[in-house]
Amino acid sequence: MIERIFNALETRPGFRSRASQKALAYEVAEALAAGVVGLTEAPTGTGKSIGYLVGSGVVAISRDRRVIVSTNGTSLQDQLIGKDIPTVQSAFESIGIPLEAAVLKGRGRYVCPWRLDGLTKQGEIFDETQEKRAIHGLAESLKSGWDGCRDSLPNQLPHGVWPIVANDRHVCTGKQCPRYDECPYYQSVEHAIRSRVVVTNHDYLLSSLSNSGKGVMADFERNVYVFDEGHHLSEQIIAAFHQQVSVDSAVAHTAVQVLQDCKDPAKDEADMVAERVHGLCRALNQAASNMTFDGCTQHIFQGGSLPPGIARLTQQWRDSLDKLHETLRPVCDKFASARSASAAGLAAHIRQRMGAIMESIIALDAVLTQDADRALWMEYGASQWILCTSPFRAATLARAKLWKNMRGVAVTSATLTTLGDFTHVRHSLGLNDDARTMRLPGVFDYEKNAKILIPKQFPEPSEPSYVPRLCDMLRKSAIRSKNQGVIVYFTARKTMEDVWRSLTPDEQSVVVMQRSGQSLRVGLDAHRSRIAEGKKSVIFGLDSLSEGVDLPGELCTRVIITRLPFQHIEDPVLKAHSQALEAEGKSSFALLSLPHAGLKFAQLCGRLLRTESDHGDILIPDIRLIRKRYGAQLLRSVPIPHHVV
Repeated sequence: MIERIFNALETRPGFRSRASQKALAYEVAEALAAGVVGLTEAPTGTGKSIGYLVGSGVVAISRDRRVIVSTNGTSLQDQLIGKDIPTVQSAFESIGIPLEAAVLKGRGRYVCPWRLDGLTKQGEIFDETQEKRAIHGLAESLKSGWDGCRDSLPNQLPHGVWPIVANDRHVCTGKQCPRYDECPYYQSVEHAIRSRVVVTNHDYLLSSLSNSGKGVMADFERNVYVFDEGHHLSEQIIAAFHQQVSVDSAVAHTAVQVLQDCKDPAKDEADMVAERVHGLCRALNQAASNMTFDGCTQHIFQGGSLPPGIARLTQQWRDSLDKLHETLRPVCDKFASARSASAAGLAAHIRQRMGAIMESIIALDAVLTQDADRALWMEYGASQWILCTSPFRAATLARAKLWKNMRGVAVTSATLTTLGDFTHVRHSLGLNDDARTMRLPGVFDYEKNAKILIPKQFPEPSEPSYVPRLCDMLRKSAIRSKNQGVIVYFTARKTMEDVWRSLTPDEQSVVVMQRSGQSLRVGLDAHRSRIAEGKKSVIFGLDSLSEGVDLPGELCTRVIITRLPFQHIEDPVLKAHSQALEAEGKSSFALLSLPHAGLKFAQLCGRLLRTESDHGDILIPDIRLIRKRYGAQLLRSVPIPHHVV
């Protein structure tokens, strides 16, 4: 059937299948049909999305399965739904086979019609007419065909509006809700259940499995899974099991406020508990401040456990919140059974407060659980400390939550191998050494169209003369070069801003720098506009430059990697993992730092050639590439010839 689908695709104007794309389709189909995990690297230009959609779609049809396609980011989701899936659907339909598809996001991305009803009937809640208009506009849009998803809203909402109209699992009563049949979230769930292909994201899928283990995402007997952007999977698994809680009493005091609003006598008891929580949080904040010096905003607890004094205060805090939760329960039940609109609204408010309290209790339970395989730390937020805990071994979680239950998985990415093989990704995902793997050949002529240039007379990044020399080099090789479009990658914002400040106003005028808090998309749009006008443009950017940046042709003919992309060891999860490996007699550099740098290095090099007609060079002023043994490993891991100049 795969050949029939590709034959149908080739009749479409502008479509050209590649051997590697067909190979990907067959590999994905074989892994899913066999019920195993397959890892496939499909370089840029393969036509990866079409390949795995065809392969997985054939398995779904022939074996009556549902395909869950999970991506890391929303941009690829939008591409799949808006372009690639319709293309594949038309090919299946041309041979008489329907392939229904749906997209499923977290419930917080959808509006709650019941909450929206309540707010439109109580417009006096808002003094600002802008917010009133926004809420009434949402209600009208929902009546006029809007799908209820925040991502499809044409205009940005005023601050604070979406949180009070969004679907909230603590407020939601499910099938008991009078607006259940019209609920956008449950409509999307029902659509997903009926569909052959469901597009979602790693965060929602993993959260569904970690929180409840129920629903369409966890229908293991029916589903097969495709993880695109699979190089992010291990970090997303870790993020799904991360827990944190702010050391403040806000969650308790807002619960008391709800009881006060509904004039319930339980308010007095709740008030006493909230005051106790306030005192405990104040003591914890003081203890955290006493542990840190010289303005440090982070403290890591060794061995995954709290010191006795802090553990005692944290346990008392947790128990007080539990008591407050139990105080609220009968009040909520009373209003829920009253069967009036006003009582239902009060019950919803109380459920929301109870949910927030329970989330804090769950986080505190995780913090209080001694586990040597978890990082545990406190960091300073806006005005108080935050207790955080996170696992650092994704492999254990992947085996327990994914591979143990899933029957057919394809993991794919343009950069899945590290330092030339699948060793790191296999180990980080908890897969055996004999796991199914395939590395497809690249479709670009790297030997002819690209080269890596390494200056031999350049200081190491740790030397004081490095930044001044870098400034001089960037003037010559980026700002004054003949290349119209240039990307310059920095590993640290401080270095990037130091270089920027060293430039003259005229030199700065050709640079688009990624500002703090600014989306990279803003800079990319400005860069494209300049090139379209025939002007020169140089992008200064950080880590986000390594992925999702597609600048073909004259938009980018030179990439400058100012420094090898090693992770900052200050990250508490990485630090805890590194310490655990060293304690086991293993090298954290070889097992963590170098593989991560290798993956990032390959991604950065991949920014240069985006189409078969592209050409250019990659300039890397980091002498460690030729002085250190690992430099040769990094260079061998990419298919681009290098020259020392």
